[in-house]
Amino acid sequence: MLVDRDIGGIVRYRYIYMGDKFIERNVTLNNKLLFLDVATSHTGYSIYEPTELGRYALVQYGNVNVTKGEIHERVPVMAHWIGKLMGGVAVLVQEFPSFQSSAKGKNAAMSGSTLQMARLCGLIEGRWDMHLAFVYMNSGEKKTLLAPCVNVTFNSWNGQVPKHITCARLKSTFGIEAKPGSVEDNWADAIMMGKWYITTILKGELFHCIGVEQRDINSPSDHADSLPAP
Repeated sequence: MLVDRDIGGIVRYRYIYMGDKFIERNVTLNNKLLFLDVATSHTGYSIYEPTELGRYALVQYGNVNVTKGEIHERVPVMAHWIGKLMGGVAVLVQEFPSFQSSAKGKNAAMSGSTLQMARLCGLIEGRWDMHLAFVYMNSGEKKTLLAPCVNVTFNSWNGQVPKHITCARLKSTFGIEAKPGSVEDNWADAIMMGKWYITTILKGELFHCIGVEQRDINSPSDHADSLPAP
């Protein structure tokens, strides 16, 4: 089981729990948490960092925007730019598509967009595996110390809460305003997914920072054949 240990108030090392003792692993600092509300045009993301043992601060959020081209062209481009966010990240959590019984959900399934979303999640997870391999090669360890990608469904973290309630809770918790029904919904969901994961799964607490940075990433290219080699 991987854990963070507090050293002088800041998490500087990763430790691995081996039955009855902690064994230190000196690894290049990879301690951020990245959360993705995956979409083929506007993927919302949020990044949290540990401030001290069991407490995490939201430090950055925004959308990764890939708006031109057909859906099958946008998917690999989106995965490429999401991969650029993985530096220094130890935990990746993404929302994985599931069948929705609503009219919107049925239309998505019939049009094939749900399959393209699943394809995008698979490509993101592939990028994450490349990130793990990079950390492995540069850490000198026998095995990587970071976790596999965590896939969650919308209902598992949000239930059936409508968008305007999610945005209201975002403002109440973080003081950040998002307009329901707009692309701001995406990064709002990514932030609140992070809150859920930290407080419910990790049993941690939120540390509130002033001046959290919103940074959207706009793809300069919308065609997979123009991407640089990974």
